[in-house]
Amino acid sequence: MNSNESLRDIFNGDMDIDRIVDALSYYAKGQPIIPGKTVLIFDEIKDCPNVRTSFKYFSLDRRYDVIAISSFSGLGAYDKNNQGFVSDYQKEMTMHPMDFEEFLWASSINPRQTENLRLCMQNEEPVPEYLHQEMLRLYRMYMLVGGMPEAVETFIQTRDLDSVLAYQNKVLDQLRSGFGYRLLKDGKPKLNPSFQLATTSVFDSIDANLSKTYGKFGFKQFEFDNRTVHEAVTWLLDSMAINVSYNLQSLEIPLEDQKLPKLFKLYFQDIGLFSSTLNELHRQAVSRGDTYHSGVSIFDHVVSDAFSKSGKNLYYFRRPTGLEIDFVAEYQGKTTLIQSKPRNGNYKSLRTILEDGKYQVDSAIRIGEKNLARNGKILDIPYYLVPFLAC
Repeated sequence: MNSNESLRDIFNGDMDIDRIVDALSYYAKGQPIIPGKTVLIFDEIKDCPNVRTSFKYFSLDRRYDVIAISSFSGLGAYDKNNQGFVSDYQKEMTMHPMDFEEFLWASSINPRQTENLRLCMQNEEPVPEYLHQEMLRLYRMYMLVGGMPEAVETFIQTRDLDSVLAYQNKVLDQLRSGFGYRLLKDGKPKLNPSFQLATTSVFDSIDANLSKTYGKFGFKQFEFDNRTVHEAVTWLLDSMAINVSYNLQSLEIPLEDQKLPKLFKLYFQDIGLFSSTLNELHRQAVSRGDTYHSGVSIFDHVVSDAFSKSGKNLYYFRRPTGLEIDFVAEYQGKTTLIQSKPRNGNYKSLRTILEDGKYQVDSAIRIGEKNLARNGKILDIPYYLVPFLAC
């Protein structure tokens, strides 16, 4: 609705449903709007807050079903004044990009194969070798394509990663073009150039900060006060552009009670968008199975991608001594350490925590390319099984 002022004006008058539908019929290009049969879909409603006010009247009228959509620019990022918000008459759903299992469905992989993966994870049994090799290949593609529907569709139809990359770059350009906008009291968004620069700086720093504690390192690199940086992070979270993983003060369950709100890492919301920021050599390396970039494993984004798309919160554990665990989760009712395969093969932090009784942790998962295998307190799994761990 952002490109048509007259269309937005429809919702500036009274909320008589017959009047609104008659006005919408003018834009329907001959498509009849039939009570009880027509679904009205309003796209980009962030640019027309009064649309949300109409939900109450559509709900009470009961003749038309309504679906409202807002994309990356985010309802939350524009809706701080709750302009036109009528919560009792709408149901909000967060739509994430496709996860790996959905990517497999789109790729016409037999659902029985995904069920086999689920059972292997559940029973801690190795994946049949033919399936293991095929899943490694497909997940490498998923790392590059990600789960945005148009990116997946482009890949399925063309198998052309350059076309996928072109689309991902367009998405990133569109996302950046929305940085810095705030909603005014009159419901119209206004660009704040200083806030735009801060938001852009935070977003462009994600790759460089992956292996650092944001609270210790991140704020100092920006030429903005901490409050502005926090607001930029919040804007990006509301826009579903990024995921956040919080450091924990202890490893006790429930983990949410242990998080340190000022110490965090940021990740791209979609693993494909992260991969699109890599240079061509790194993207080719990922397709071959070399999953490191600038000293940071793309496996970190494997976990972030899978957990966020299943609605799970992200946590990590880091101490000034250098002790660090990439991710910590509640799995099978207990605290579980999740560690990506380091370039040097060193799992010192993981072993330290498992062997030190003061932490009271006896469960860990290592992610790599090897098939599933149990080694005492440690479960080794291939990265394509992480989404099933997150279920």
